[in-house]
Amino acid sequence: SSLLGAEEVVTLLIERKASLDLHDSPGCTALIAACSRGDNRIACHLLKAGADSSICCKSGRCPLHHADVSGDLKTMAMICKAVKPGIMHKLPETLAKACGADDVQTFTSWIDFGGLVDTEWKCTLRAEDRTIKTTTTLLIAAAGAGKEGVLSLLIERKASVNLGTGKHGITPLMQGCMHGSTGAVHRLLEAGADPSLCTAPGDTLNTGRRSALMFASENGHTDIVRLLLKAGADPHVRDVDGFDARDLAAENRHKSVVATLSKAAATTVEGAANSLSRVPVDIRT
Repeated sequence: SSLLGAEEVVTLLIERKASLDLHDSPGCTALIAACSRGDNRIACHLLKAGADSSICCKSGRCPLHHADVSGDLKTMAMICKAVKPGIMHKLPETLAKACGADDVQTFTSWIDFGGLVDTEWKCTLRAEDRTIKTTTTLLIAAAGAGKEGVLSLLIERKASVNLGTGKHGITPLMQGCMHGSTGAVHRLLEAGADPSLCTAPGDTLNTGRRSALMFASENGHTDIVRLLLKAGADPHVRDVDGFDARDLAAENRHKSVVATLSKAAATTVEGAANSLSRVPVDIRT
């Protein structure tokens, strides 16, 4: 019935206690069938009745990603709200493309349909010769890509600017600093992003207890370094290996950054607690 779009039949079967999560030979449940059609009315009935949104078909795709293929933002938003605690999905392609295009309208629709701005998504990072599985948020993705339209919308809709995801604790501000997204960094600082937060001490990215200032310095983003210093970032903080921001800049031959940090270090006093950098308090593990 879901595949045929017969809403009245579906509601009747739900009332008669039909099994919601039975599947056909390709492994498609009623919810998957509705999502693949982009039928958000039937999907809504099934979700309200308790259909399991984490069940995948034999090709390994869950209802969310069937809805993603059909481009049905409303159904995607409903599914995300119904996901069981501890279950995370890969960032849907519809949202990933909208972020890359700085498509504010798509994200406005997503949020208006009930999509959660702080949903944590699975993602994969490449570090040197390694592939690392971690998590991200829409705000982190927008900050890294320098998409200021989407980023501003998410901030206006109360996305958490200091949310550190996964075991690493990468925040939107850190991501913007890594990628040299000056406008995004400026907007995040205006919104209250904390430049004193650092990554977790034992992460697997070789960036243990590193601050936004360290990421900006290591990558030679002088303008961002100045923004962070103006916002109160401490140039004396050291990572787990004992390096401060100036050490990282010098190692990578970023002379302008070294000069900026040297001047800042000469006018600030290293505090007793500075070596114990703060990790985001809301890291999700």
